[in-house]
Amino acid sequence: MIGLDMNVVIRYLVQDDKKQSATATRLIEESLSAETPGYIIHITLCEIAWVLQRCYSVGKSQLREIVTGLLTTKQLLVENVKVVWKALRAFDANNADFCDSLARLCACPRNSGFRARRCRSSTWAKESSCCRCTSPVSR
Repeated sequence: MIGLDMNVVIRYLVQDDKKQSATATRLIEESLSAETPGYIIHITLCEIAWVLQRCYSVGKSQLREIVTGLLTTKQLLVENVKVVWKALRAFDANNADFCDSLARLCACPRNSGFRARRCRSSTWAKESSCCRCTSPVSR
């Protein structure tokens, strides 16, 4: 498994720098595989989303397609993918951005006092699992 930095993924997705994009493309398309995947942690996924939206004017539906592509690409492994799918559903259903949706799911442990009450009273209550409640790496 090879940890992927936000810059590598951005260069691959937007192809805006000839040299760096070529290097990122070679890494992702030729070096990574289902057996040796590139690993993307939640914070990197949030950085990718933020950069795409702020620097490249990617809209909500296009961002959803891009994140879905990252989640379903065989040569990539995303940290706790089940939580990321839940965050995408929350992102679709709410006005919150993707990073807020993912952070909300990761920061809200089940049955923990005030947070649990706040979580149950929100639209995120449907997504009761959080990062601390599930395995750290899953496909």
